[in-house]
This record gives sequence, C-alpha cells and structure tokens, in this order.
Amino acid sequence: MSEQTTAPTERDELAQPIHSRICEESLNDCLERRGKCVKAVEEVLAAGYRKPRTVNTVEELDALPNHVVIRDAEPCTMQLIDGYWYIPNVNERFLTRDIDLPAIVIHEGDAS
Repeated sequence: MSEQTTAPTERDELAQPIHSRICEESLNDCLERRGKCVKAVEEVLAAGYRKPRTVNTVEELDALPNHVVIRDAEPCTMQLIDGYWYIPNVNERFLTRDIDLPAIVIHEGDAS
C-alpha cells in the first residue's frame, strides 16, 4: 500500500522557515495544534501576503490577463497590454517569445 501525501499548504510552507526560530516543539505538532509559528503565519496571510506566482512556460505567459506585470529572468519589468509586452519608459513592444523565463508575476492585471 502506498502512502498518500498531500501538498503542503501556503500556511505550512511559510511556517517552516519561521518555526525553528520561535518554537520549541516539532513542526508537525505546531501545524496540528496551531503553535506560535502557525499563528504568526496566519496573521501574515490575513494581512495579505501571498507567495509570488512563477511563470515557467510560454503557454503560461500567453494565459496571463491583460495589464499583468511581470519581472522576467533578465530581470526586466514588463506589462502586457493588448497582446504586447512593454517595458516602462521604453518605446518598443515585445512578443511573448522575447521574454526570458522564468518570470515572477508582480501584479495580476485584469481579472476578466
């Protein structure tokens, strides 16, 4: 029989680096009993922190909404406007294939 493991939640991932600095019990005990590190992480998440989204493929870039802002691997900050990528204060437009991956989504853009 194989053991099923679930992917760690955002709370669990963020608790790991904090745990060793502020807790004495095991990480599993903290996660199960909402120890100090978990309570701290829950407050950080409630305040709005979210792990930055990474885009690794051209297909993922093509699926991003209009007005999304990314930082590519170069690193260069770019915004998608009507199918073209623009760098602030640069009078040139770029195609998706011109972007160095991976890229980090800085602003999600239009939800529609």
